[in-house]
Amino acid sequence: MTQKAYPLDDTNYLAEDVRLFHVARTPGIFNATGSDLQVSATGRMAVDVKPGYAFLLTAKGGVGGITYGSNATEGLTISTAESTTRYDYIAVRYTKDTNKCALVSVKGSGSKPSEPVRTASVYEIILAIVRVRANASEISAEDIEDTRLNQTYCGLVIDGTDRIPTAGYDAQFTDFMNRTKTNYEEISKGMIPMENADIDSATA
Repeated sequence: MTQKAYPLDDTNYLAEDVRLFHVARTPGIFNATGSDLQVSATGRMAVDVKPGYAFLLTAKGGVGGITYGSNATEGLTISTAESTTRYDYIAVRYTKDTNKCALVSVKGSGSKPSEPVRTASVYEIILAIVRVRANASEISAEDIEDTRLNQTYCGLVIDGTDRIPTAGYDAQFTDFMNRTKTNYEEISKGMIPMENADIDSATA
């Protein structure tokens, strides 16, 4: 991408240009309904995903992204159980090659996924990990691990413009605490009198 600005008058834009509007937004779900995209058991080899909204980047390390939304409960089938326990997962996945963003049920392996798939062409957030017990005939509530608030898998959407830069405050507070500790130690050892303590300058 060369230099871009959005939106300018009388200018045609591609989707990738419009994504600049979402620069610094983090991927995850929007906490719009309180149960956004929550995965639940159905008593069969399937799960339901509640309505909700999410934001995904279009590539690992990408700038800006896309918003996904569903206004109805969606059902997803879980692959047939095997002779050993398997861990599948439910995700919202963007695929660049097909220009699609949708809910998917992903067949896994004998161990939980360590992280979502995030490459130059596929980007996803994992809503839940589903334990498929050996020879199971249904998925129960205890088989579903909700990962929506787990930052590694999903997390909540945060707009970078809403963040407060706290590094400076943290440095000042740490300096204050270090000075206070030093003064306390010196006073307790009789090294300096109380009136000479450097507490005031620590808060300056």
